[in-house]
Amino acid sequence: MTGERGRTIKRGGISLLIATIVAGTCLAGPINVTFTPVFEGDSASPVRVTITNTGEGKQGEVYIEEGLYTRYPFDLPTGANKSIVVPTNQYGYRDDIKVRIGNQVFTEPPTGRQYERERDRRLAVISDEAFAFIRQNPSKPMTESNSVFAGTKPELAPDRTKAFDGYAGIVLDQGAERLNDAQVRAIQAHTLQGGTLIFIGGSSAAVLRDPRWKAFIGGSVSGTSNVKDKLLQSVPPVTFSATSVSRPKGISPLLNGYADYRTVGNGRVILYRMNPFEPGISGASISLATLMKAVILTQIAQSDQVTSPGRYGGTSSYANPYEEQSPYFGTTLNMARGGFQRAMIPVWIFAALLVPLAIIIPRKMKRDQLSWVLIPVIGFGITLYILRNQVGKSETSIQVISDANVFAQEGLADGVLLGRSMMFFPRAGQYDIGLPPVDQVWGGSYEDSFDGYPDSMGYGGAAGVSLVDNGKVQLGPVPTQNLTTRAIRYRAECPGAGTWIKVKKGAASEEYVITNTSPYDFQSVSIEYPVSGDSEESTAQTSGKLARGQSISIRLMNGGTGIPRVLCTLDGYNFGPQIGKRVTNVRFHFQLGGRLW
Repeated sequence: MTGERGRTIKRGGISLLIATIVAGTCLAGPINVTFTPVFEGDSASPVRVTITNTGEGKQGEVYIEEGLYTRYPFDLPTGANKSIVVPTNQYGYRDDIKVRIGNQVFTEPPTGRQYERERDRRLAVISDEAFAFIRQNPSKPMTESNSVFAGTKPELAPDRTKAFDGYAGIVLDQGAERLNDAQVRAIQAHTLQGGTLIFIGGSSAAVLRDPRWKAFIGGSVSGTSNVKDKLLQSVPPVTFSATSVSRPKGISPLLNGYADYRTVGNGRVILYRMNPFEPGISGASISLATLMKAVILTQIAQSDQVTSPGRYGGTSSYANPYEEQSPYFGTTLNMARGGFQRAMIPVWIFAALLVPLAIIIPRKMKRDQLSWVLIPVIGFGITLYILRNQVGKSETSIQVISDANVFAQEGLADGVLLGRSMMFFPRAGQYDIGLPPVDQVWGGSYEDSFDGYPDSMGYGGAAGVSLVDNGKVQLGPVPTQNLTTRAIRYRAECPGAGTWIKVKKGAASEEYVITNTSPYDFQSVSIEYPVSGDSEESTAQTSGKLARGQSISIRLMNGGTGIPRVLCTLDGYNFGPQIGKRVTNVRFHFQLGGRLW
């Protein structure tokens, strides 16, 4: 009887354990670890790891061993409830997430989450009604629709930009006005770098009145009223709530004027003056899916949607943030390996000229035996030359070439920097490259046009590069072999970038007066309208330097379409790895809030 009861309890315990694992929860005494998707409805959602402790205080870390080894250390005092969001990696799938506390290791149950970054359009809906929306409008398999709508409530939205990587757009719906400042900054940075941000008005207009979004909305909200009108010409009129919003010049209207879009930073903002989720619209002759397909997905497709850290959106002319590359990129290999290549010149001379002469001359002198002496002596001398040349330069010949784009929006104080660096190490070792703390670090990928360079930073825990994320990402020592190259990409905040330029109307039509209010000198200042459809780009540029505090007038020959931006190169802006001989190039993109002409 006792044995049967024991077996029954044992079977019940095993069943409970299996059920716990399937639910994504790991229990071990006073420690409780759960793994939950941040966005419901997306199989490739970033994961929120929650750790609670009812026992004595401990320390631990969330870590990922795949790809760039990443650690998220934490303290876990008695009664603690820690939450850490781990994003999808740069290749579009979820690495195994583990939690180590003392000698205990908790592993996330396998999920098989993955998305195709070149094709899938993933949108994150932040709303009190996000879950209802997802359940009412489930995403079809990606192979059918190539689009996924995922949702979370405002209180649960991520407060790090890295958690939104891979999402082409973010929808701010009912309740989004409750987002805290850190969450708002994360979404703003995602948009500045090239994402699409979608505001919902009408019955959810509270977020439009939030002053933190003023630079993104570009106008003021004066009220909401009920209207009956057509949203699409092919469907009958419907009754809905519409918000009155003053808009800047240069916006592009959609849905019969009840929605519009504009460029912000390197991204795009779509503003609905009504709420396409409200029953009066989605329950009438216009389906919600039709609106989304007609507006959101179309706009994102035109924006070259953000599907990985190496792709950025905005309008078509903004799609490649590395279009303006450092002039040094074409000669990177020569610069990095030039010293070693020059040192090899005597070897070629030895092989092509000196060895034959060391044989021919003694033969002419009828003293062939001298060849046995001359060849080793010449070879020994060349070896000493190479060793002296390389050893003498070994501590100073680390080469670093860094290229970055800084995106800023008029009216928004801070910008975002997207950078990449290529490094050449002549000797094996572990190098602290001195990269300042950033928001995110990625290894090189095939999307980077680093001619002749490998595409990784090294992988596999201690054998490769490790990252520590304490709210900011810090890069550990970089392991190298002799004559090794390494490539990294990174994203960082750029404080004050939105205040570095002032633009006002000039005296003549389409003339702009640009003032450098930054701490840096500008080179090659230009102003341009973005390309829209089949229109031609309208650009005017001036050469030479625009020193800090100085102004310059630039006149466009034609008006173009959309809202213009100012571009220039920054002199003296310090970023990237702080090691070795450094060459940097920074392209500054300043997006105006509206047309002046």
